[in-house]
Amino acid sequence: MDESAPITWLIGEINKIVSSGAGAAASAIATTVTPLASICFGIYILLICLNYMRGAETEPVIDFGIRCAGFAVIIGLGLNAANYTSLVIPVVTGVGSDLASAISGGTATAGTLDQLALHYFKIIEQGYESVKDVKFNLGPMIIYVLKAIFVLVGLIPFLAAATVCLIVADVGSVMVAMVGPLYFAFLIFPATRQYFSSWLNTAFSYALMPIFVAVIATMSVGLSKAMFSGSRPLDDISFKAVFLASMGNLTLLFLLKQVGAMASSLSAGGINVSMPGSANTLRNAAQAAKLGAKGIQQGGRTAINAGKAAGRWAENKFNSIRKAG
Repeated sequence: MDESAPITWLIGEINKIVSSGAGAAASAIATTVTPLASICFGIYILLICLNYMRGAETEPVIDFGIRCAGFAVIIGLGLNAANYTSLVIPVVTGVGSDLASAISGGTATAGTLDQLALHYFKIIEQGYESVKDVKFNLGPMIIYVLKAIFVLVGLIPFLAAATVCLIVADVGSVMVAMVGPLYFAFLIFPATRQYFSSWLNTAFSYALMPIFVAVIATMSVGLSKAMFSGSRPLDDISFKAVFLASMGNLTLLFLLKQVGAMASSLSAGGINVSMPGSANTLRNAAQAAKLGAKGIQQGGRTAINAGKAAGRWAENKFNSIRKAG
């Protein structure tokens, strides 16, 4: 583990694990889809030619030739395993990170988070060293403990949410890229082109998420620099500055929770992401569990009532047979 860049190391390791099989999976899907797509495409072209022979096709031949050129590009990029792995996958998986790096001033978003985390942890470390060097004094110890609490409460949730957003965006873009050949095959036929649009919207959504996280992380770093600016050492930063910086990070945490919704709305509903562990997610899960428990309880009551009815019917039947005998 790289202690100088822990978040970058974590995201890099996850991306390495996920990306290691992306090319092989995409190649396998392309190899599997290509024969069926070739048969369907051949039938599709034959039907178009038949319409031209019957005079039922209104599209000019030149326009049809342009469409054939488009078909060649789609097949060459999306259904050729080598071209798709070397050309399409890097674009789908890397455009979000490249744009985020451009927005954050040439540094990766994870590096910005590392810079923020190490700066705050250095405040805690130097504060601890200054308190440890002084003999037992209750006042400085209380101030240090409160500073540490505000740093942890304000910083850890923000870093965790930002890291989760980046991991979701990276892993999601790789998963979308892996199934891409199937949707390139859908792009050939008019009746299934809507599915390619959905795939493209989803890829665009995951590309937007690192951009939004980069903007919010840059805001957090700027806020921290503004709060902690001055010539004083880190162990002498005022309690007020630490408190305001922590409140600023908690405010930016609310913006991070909207990243998935913003990316989805700007990409025509490509994804619907609610942050795991958010209040709405937990509330919906609790309501679903409550409804499930009520359903089980009602089902049990129905079974008991059915058993009682069957018992009464059997008793009446037995009494009628006994009286008849």
